[in-house]
Amino acid sequence: NMGLENLAQRFGGKICFWCPVDIQNVMVNGTTDDVKAYARKLIDKLGCYNGGFIAKWYGDPEVVGHGWEKVNAMAEEFTQYGKIIYP
Repeated sequence: NMGLENLAQRFGGKICFWCPVDIQNVMVNGTTDDVKAYARKLIDKLGCYNGGFIAKWYGDPEVVGHGWEKVNAMAEEFTQYGKIIYP
């Protein structure tokens, strides 16, 4: 709701963000490619301050309409892209 760029600019390097891909829009309406792109964006924007980002997934994805295909795409992208950024 506050905007990813705004959060990164205002709080990056000061706090650690623990969050999934956008649960209200991208996880519900996006494609698996959108989910993967947003996962990379989270790492790039919030994790670029020598850390500051911890990936997670929503605790009960089915209740909020997150299909397992998208949950798995998010987890895979966090893992694979994260290995590149944080070797």
